[in-house]
Amino acid sequence: MSMSAAAIPKSATAAEGYSGIMDKPDAWTHGRHVRLARYTGMKSMGYKTDYQHVPAMWLVIAVEGERHKAYQFTGKRIAKGEKFWRQWVSAITPFLKSEYGA
Repeated sequence: MSMSAAAIPKSATAAEGYSGIMDKPDAWTHGRHVRLARYTGMKSMGYKTDYQHVPAMWLVIAVEGERHKAYQFTGKRIAKGEKFWRQWVSAITPFLKSEYGA
């Protein structure tokens, strides 16, 4: 389930990111600016974590002209988030070209 990227806490740290213009003619994102970002931090899940902060990770995909989507992974699900991140990076980064033409 996706969430709004605005819900990522201000205290989260940008761990990794990629951006550029998508250069894949058969993709719906062709010619658009695409940004992938991974944030890490701590988050309380309220009563589910007894109001204690737990490790969390957020993955964000932003496509020009589309709503930004973010995905949150906490606790044991962080490993699943890492797997998704590696899949996103390997699938998208070969087709990203610099927005500056280099």
